[in-house]
Amino acid sequence: MKINSTLKFLISLLLGVAIGLIGGSVYMLIVWIIAGILLGLIASSGKQLLLMGALYGFFLLFCFMISGYSGPQSLVSRFPAFAVLGLGGAVGGIFLVSVGYLIRRLTLPRS
Repeated sequence: MKINSTLKFLISLLLGVAIGLIGGSVYMLIVWIIAGILLGLIASSGKQLLLMGALYGFFLLFCFMISGYSGPQSLVSRFPAFAVLGLGGAVGGIFLVSVGYLIRRLTLPRS
């Protein structure tokens, strides 16, 4: 079954949001890593993996920050800082999706 690009991008975004909102302990990092690598397995090009990884990582970290915020300032006032941190998450997401993409490329039979 072939999945179109728009659906892959939507899956990446929603997976990032869902896992980020779950929050949790340091063990959730394992889930973050596995999910990012699995996304890389469905990426079909380098351009696609960049966008999928960026969406996954940004929304994962942004939503993780939202779910764990308990400071005295309003949550909305923290959005700019969370967005900046989300950019770091985007870099991490690109790395993880790239690992999955590389695994897929190395294990595909040569034609």
